Amino acid sequence: MTKNRIFIFLFIGSLFNAVFWNELNKNNLQHDRKELRQNSTVITNDDYSYLNPFDNLINHGSLYANNLEKYTSIIRPPGYGSIYLFCVLLFGKTKSLFFLFLFQCILFSISVILLYQISEIILKSKTLGLIVAIIYGFLPFSISFLNYSLTEGVTPALLIIYVYFLTKGNINEETKAKYYILAAITFSVILIIRPQLGIFILPLIFLLINDYFSTKDSLTFIKRTLMIFLISFSLFSFWEIRNKIVLGHWTELHPIYQNEIPGLFRLPHQSAWEFFKQWETSGKHFHETLVPFWENTMKLDSSSKNINDFIHRIPNKVLKTIGANKLVDALQSYQKAIIDQKTYFDSKTIMPSIPLRSEIIASEKFNQLSVSYKSKQILNSYFLTPLNILKSMIFHSNLSLYQFQVSFRGNWVMEFLRFIALIIHSTIYFTLPMAIFFCRKNKLIVSFIIPILMYLFYLTYFQRGIEERYTLVLLPFLILIAFSSFQNIHIRIQHYYKVNI
Repeated sequence: MTKNRIFIFLFIGSLFNAVFWNELNKNNLQHDRKELRQNSTVITNDDYSYLNPFDNLINHGSLYANNLEKYTSIIRPPGYGSIYLFCVLLFGKTKSLFFLFLFQCILFSISVILLYQISEIILKSKTLGLIVAIIYGFLPFSISFLNYSLTEGVTPALLIIYVYFLTKGNINEETKAKYYILAAITFSVILIIRPQLGIFILPLIFLLINDYFSTKDSLTFIKRTLMIFLISFSLFSFWEIRNKIVLGHWTELHPIYQNEIPGLFRLPHQSAWEFFKQWETSGKHFHETLVPFWENTMKLDSSSKNINDFIHRIPNKVLKTIGANKLVDALQSYQKAIIDQKTYFDSKTIMPSIPLRSEIIASEKFNQLSVSYKSKQILNSYFLTPLNILKSMIFHSNLSLYQFQVSFRGNWVMEFLRFIALIIHSTIYFTLPMAIFFCRKNKLIVSFIIPILMYLFYLTYFQRGIEERYTLVLLPFLILIAFSSFQNIHIRIQHYYKVNI
């Protein structure tokens, strides 16, 4: 099969895979009377923060229409919303999300072709490269967020494009600078869409050092590195400068906690989550416990039943460790903090730039609970909980669409597909530690492994409460790394038998 035919085969096959499963999922959601946004995309709690600023831009000429939205509009950087904006401008508001879905599917299919080319270069095999691309592009465990208005609809594809430019730059001496600049531009786009992926600047730094610093041409190295860094962080730097001008202060990568915004995500919530994640492995479970408590309190229900319902969802081992009375005290303080912000919340007005006194008190009490638990449960807090998070991260099929979890649950074909996806997903993670040893001579593979391990460590040890979508960007590279590891193991076995037989 010629390369052009392979490209056509991969594009059409992966596009069919993306559109078929997501359209089928949409039909199953509608069948079960689940609402879709504009009858097109799956609704999530994050949609508003991504899309509303750009609806404001269209309607009012600004990302915000009032003082409160001045702060809520910066919760997400503008990269993904800009893609939505282009769809609105080109196709109109009513059709914008359908074309956003279509764009994400096409981008995914292009990335499958590029993954094939990356894999062919690294594995030095057209056949193995094709297998890697087919696994990623044709199985439905890679397309779960293409029909969402979330960054995961584009970031996996963009990261593949970024790595493609790095790979081409690494093997093309004459066009090296051009490809590294293209990689830097792509990284800049990724960063303004999903700043948490900033760790993936490391492969570019690694290759710059390897290609330029090792040549002992220090002036070229400094010039190229400075230029690459300026390009890589240009878009996000402009966004930060804009926020400094508008708000009067620098902002975090993901400023979900802002003192000026009334609502759930305030200082006590942040401290409560820090306490919970010493033992909790799921952010969903945390919010299933906290949100009803917050909503009932905001309705001025500060009864003991509200507190008891909260406590009943806490494991007995945790209650025994910290003392149930101390948790009751913290929750009572939290209730007061919630009620104190109610006027601001109901009137949708901004709050003072310093947290309320009651919020500081509630936060301190949750912080004390965290310290108490960590000091008494060192093994659980620092080791077992991260290991349980890692286990939940690895042992699943990545088939997160509604139809896979609900509509087709129990169907033998579905269960067989789930089993295959589970085996592949868990295997590629278990292969990662092997790759450190077996692929250590391949600088491209090493440059991917290091940020992947750092990203996984951050998710499991610091962020915790992860969702499946956070690791979707790793999937194509984990598949490629697994194949590279197996290939190197096979070569070593062959070499062993040639030497010893």
